[in-house]
Amino acid sequence: WNLTLPVMFAHLARLEDWATELFVIQLTIARAMVMRIAGLFVYFYTLFLLNSQYMCWESFVGQSVYQLFVVVFIIESFKSLLMDPIKLYCVTKFNWVAKLV
Repeated sequence: WNLTLPVMFAHLARLEDWATELFVIQLTIARAMVMRIAGLFVYFYTLFLLNSQYMCWESFVGQSVYQLFVVVFIIESFKSLLMDPIKLYCVTKFNWVAKLV
């Protein structure tokens, strides 16, 4: 999602043809935040449906948030260590990739 949504929102903003660039940026940030909050809502809703046997919901939520943070940390570390140098190489080697980043 982190790779496709900004590109989709940029194309959508170009199609909408807003008057100022500032409004386009604010709208794109608002759309991204709504998508992330919706993703968290779906994540927790699915976990509550799958694990309804927990008696103490506070412990369940805490464990779920901890699992989410660990997974996000691993993914972001992988992205920073492996994907960013590849992206930097593509941007410096090929000029057309800079438009996508």
